[in-house]
Amino acid sequence: MSSHRQYLLRRTALSVVLTCAAVGCGAQDEGADAPPPFGGFSPGTTMTPGNPAGSQNGQTNGSPNGSGAPLGAPSSEGNPVSGLSGSGTGGAGSINGQGSAGAGGAVAPPGVPSMLDAVIEAEAFNPAASTDIDFTPGGVNVGGFNVGSVLCFDNIDLTGVQSIDVFYARNAADVSSSGRFAVLWGGADVTQAENLGERLTGDTGGWDQYQTVNIGLNRAVTGVGQLCVRGMRGNGIFVLDKLTLRGTPGENDGVTSFNLPPPQGPAVPPVRVVGNEVQFGGPGTSVAGSSFFWSNGAFGQDLFYTAEAVRWLAQDWNAQIVRAAMAVDNGDTPIDQVGGYLTRPLDNKRNVQVVVNAAIESGIYVIIDYHAHAAEQNTDAAVAFFSEMATLYGAYENVIYEIYNEPVNAGWPQIKAYAERVIPAIRQRDPDNLIVVGTPFYSQQVDVASQDPINDANVAYTLHFYAATHGDDLRNRATTAMNNGIALMVTEWGTTNADGFGQPNQGATQQWMNFLNANNISHCNWAVADQGEGSASALLRGASPLGGWGDAQLTASGRLVKGIVQSW
Repeated sequence: MSSHRQYLLRRTALSVVLTCAAVGCGAQDEGADAPPPFGGFSPGTTMTPGNPAGSQNGQTNGSPNGSGAPLGAPSSEGNPVSGLSGSGTGGAGSINGQGSAGAGGAVAPPGVPSMLDAVIEAEAFNPAASTDIDFTPGGVNVGGFNVGSVLCFDNIDLTGVQSIDVFYARNAADVSSSGRFAVLWGGADVTQAENLGERLTGDTGGWDQYQTVNIGLNRAVTGVGQLCVRGMRGNGIFVLDKLTLRGTPGENDGVTSFNLPPPQGPAVPPVRVVGNEVQFGGPGTSVAGSSFFWSNGAFGQDLFYTAEAVRWLAQDWNAQIVRAAMAVDNGDTPIDQVGGYLTRPLDNKRNVQVVVNAAIESGIYVIIDYHAHAAEQNTDAAVAFFSEMATLYGAYENVIYEIYNEPVNAGWPQIKAYAERVIPAIRQRDPDNLIVVGTPFYSQQVDVASQDPINDANVAYTLHFYAATHGDDLRNRATTAMNNGIALMVTEWGTTNADGFGQPNQGATQQWMNFLNANNISHCNWAVADQGEGSASALLRGASPLGGWGDAQLTASGRLVKGIVQSW
């Protein structure tokens, strides 16, 4: 079915076309799975007048990242090591090397920390400690920042530093509407280093147009250490030109925690399969809500994986359920282009936990969705993931496990074999919460699954539809499946064509809602996102990741879905 194929490519890809003046910047075709590198852009004016002359990364007069004086510390003559801006003419020296500083440059006044107002050029980074970035040798900026990208600088003295100016460029027309980065102290590992604060980046008007954002540090730091900048949310987070250490206070946008124990929340009725119904507390009970978009930064919609967004959906939309769509792979390209659970487990699991914890606190249900198209190719990873999730959340009636989003090439025998390995791993830790299993061909062939069901008392089967494309034929399949005795759950549906284009088809959407209501089938709409597709975005571009969306910030599809969810 070509329209469904187009839909798959459309909603699993970020169309990125970059306009750059410098060599090394090109375009990425629509349908690719990760944003292109953003380094190598037109440099602009990135060097501060009066910078002392010297080598980069120890290429001259010193070894790389050696044991020389802290970057920017006064030499015996009181002159700064080269590589930081000074008010005079610097002599030859090395950056992060063992060589001595040359004569010239500004002398730090007595009693004033040496690095206040010092500029750290992005190209002075430690390449051994930095990962997933794009840097052209001889360049003056560093790009390619996405979730997990890290840029580290050695021998930085933060004594007296209260905030940092970040001089960056970003073209939000090409990537997510905003990005988020963190300043780490003591290394690149977010589980070991101290997070001194995070900040959102917006649009500067182009990849070669720079502006400053100031990020305040959470606490006063004394001493010399490794300073790192890490991508936390979104994609194309910035092209970084330089950092300036300031002695003046600033503000930040909070700190990410990767330690998220399950919270306390109000009790909810258990979810049980009774006959061919999934019941949320008794006969005739079904729920409605929204699914978040893919959790990985490659698509930039991980920005909305916030507790505030969950609370807004629960309070303003009357959503009774949300779905955390944890990216795993997309079934079409090498996994390392996707940035999902298989390559970035820490960030994707954290996004899931944020949504699950907020749902528990809000007293609503939540689906932990293994958002994959080829999960059977790495069953061990799914077993490990769901074992961990069931250990964390097995005592909460709120939690539903969706172990396979949309199988693409696997037939029901392969899907069933996969499920029969994953389900026991869950049941060892959670004996009775609902488990939902994907069905062949983008979770549409529910009738095929019904001919050979899984032997578990609390299993339902996934049905996905897009209203303007899928009609009576798919509803007939669903009816056959229910007549054969299995229960269905619509964990993803859209209001438009399956390719994601066009306006919502209200008539076709209402036909589906009538069918779901008549058969007591619960559902989640795709998706809480602002990436610009009719079916895949409830939000207009630039909507806040923290909820608070009025109707003016909703797409036509978002307004239609909000009304359905509120009145379900």
